[in-house]
Amino acid sequence: MEEPLVIEGQVVKPMLFPSETPSDAKPIVKNDIEILKPNVAFVLDNVLSPSECQFIIDQGEEMGFDDLKHYTSKYRGNVRILVKTKSLSDVVLERIRPYLEQRLDIKPGSNLTGPMMRAYYGQWELSAINDLWRLCKYNHLGKFAAHYDGHYIQDNDNRSYLTFMIYLSEGIEGGSTRFLDNKSNKILAEVVPKAGSVLVFQHDMWHDGDVVKNGLKYIIRSDVMYRRLNSETKAPQLESEQTARKLCQEAILLEKTDPTGAAALFRRAFKLHPPLEEEY
Repeated sequence: MEEPLVIEGQVVKPMLFPSETPSDAKPIVKNDIEILKPNVAFVLDNVLSPSECQFIIDQGEEMGFDDLKHYTSKYRGNVRILVKTKSLSDVVLERIRPYLEQRLDIKPGSNLTGPMMRAYYGQWELSAINDLWRLCKYNHLGKFAAHYDGHYIQDNDNRSYLTFMIYLSEGIEGGSTRFLDNKSNKILAEVVPKAGSVLVFQHDMWHDGDVVKNGLKYIIRSDVMYRRLNSETKAPQLESEQTARKLCQEAILLEKTDPTGAAALFRRAFKLHPPLEEEY
């Protein structure tokens, strides 16, 4: 029997999302967040229908949400399920592909080359929505303090640049996503949850999830993946890098209980793929 995938102490659970277009679907509408330009930040309304949102919520409640005990409640107050679902990723990508940049030109001075992004220069093409999703539920007084989103790097030539967050519920008091000045925490822009809408933004934007004062907030979040074109990376290098990254993930999970063991795993990873040392 295959061992279950465990990430950050949570067992990753499968979910099959229906591929049929529902009867309550509406046309997608794009709204740019002008004040945040030239950074990438926009909202797509009606990506999922109300019935599709309810389907995901029902699936989550049936699976059962996990407490995130390794986070302090002052920083993060929600419960979560890690979901592996290529079916949802495929359905969503087909619907929103026309609204995403098909190609990214990553070069010095690009807004996607900030220090938090660790971007590799070159031409990148849209490839997928990451099929590892985080399904989150915020109860009364739930929040997510100001932070930058992490990026997912599969290898040198396949990685995420954008956060992809679907709101599954609405009619909530509070619970908005707020983009903040990273020095003063002044609110620059605010996105109110609307069921079926998607918030897309580059990972290195300082933001928080405001306190939920009334109602339940459900979201499901993933990443927009890009593939580098004209890469000179050889297959053996990719294999060694993937192994090294898995070792780093194991080391991160081990740090809290066995720092010495974690350090040994990091050393093995950096020996396999030395550029990783700059990331960690």
